[in-house]
Amino acid sequence: MCTTRGRSAVGSPRAQRAEGKSTMPRGAGEPDAIIVVPDEVMTAVNKRAGGTITCAQCFEIAERAGVTRRVVGEAANRAKVRIVRCQLGCFD
Repeated sequence: MCTTRGRSAVGSPRAQRAEGKSTMPRGAGEPDAIIVVPDEVMTAVNKRAGGTITCAQCFEIAERAGVTRRVVGEAANRAKVRIVRCQLGCFD
């Protein structure tokens, strides 16, 4: 942690929190963050899904729609579609 004799260094996460600034990007770790999912993304997730969708398919949908992967993940959550074959090994 960056401190200067007990005081927070300028720009440190501690100093940013003290100023009311978030140290995480919006949506990261914020359970009440609202994620807007465009209709075209919901449609694409529902089309490919038979209850499951692969991680690679999610990446493709995000790229084609010009949205973040998090938005596609939220669409899958809302559609109750399970992500399989995760490229990070998070979901089996």
